[in-house]
Amino acid sequence: ATWMMRAFFLHRFLFSRDERFLLASRKAELVDKPGDPDCMFWKLDFILQHLPTWMLPRLRRTEMCYQNLDTNNTINGDTTNADIGRGGRRTAIGFDEFASDLNGRKVLSASNATSYCRIFNSTPRGSATAFAEVCRNPKTNLITLHWSQHPRKNQGLFKKPNGKLWSSWAEEEFTGNLNSSQWEWDQEYELSEMGSAAKFFDS
Repeated sequence: ATWMMRAFFLHRFLFSRDERFLLASRKAELVDKPGDPDCMFWKLDFILQHLPTWMLPRLRRTEMCYQNLDTNNTINGDTTNADIGRGGRRTAIGFDEFASDLNGRKVLSASNATSYCRIFNSTPRGSATAFAEVCRNPKTNLITLHWSQHPRKNQGLFKKPNGKLWSSWAEEEFTGNLNSSQWEWDQEYELSEMGSAAKFFDS
């Protein structure tokens, strides 16, 4: 999902005009840190480095910023601080792993008038987070990416007696992980905000 968000922003960045994008995460080093493939701008760098030269515009790259000098488009980065986006306007804002953001509700408020398109990408972290509120909002266009949709993970897919989807990959993943527990599986793989808030030890 993180890669797809970057690719979407980059496509607009390359082929539209006069658009402004913002990528945000809870820490600056998760937004832009040279040489770190876990940060968001590294993924932008990677995609651009692998495009054919005819597709590349004149670019200016600085810390937490890409400028398309041919189309006047920009992609900026920022931390999810309490005033993110306040007073500005953006074509779209992408928030990564938003459920882990301790400033979640302040971020929602500050960025509300900044853009009509805010994308919140995250694994659940309980039902009391700002991300959970976004997911429950009837105005949200909710897209879920479950492991059972992955072509390599869903081979031999079947339903367990409890109705949960399962496969040989899921069995190996669940039993092979020394730290596995049901609540962790529900949080990380079943997209369950209730599972992610469950007690650490089962009954």
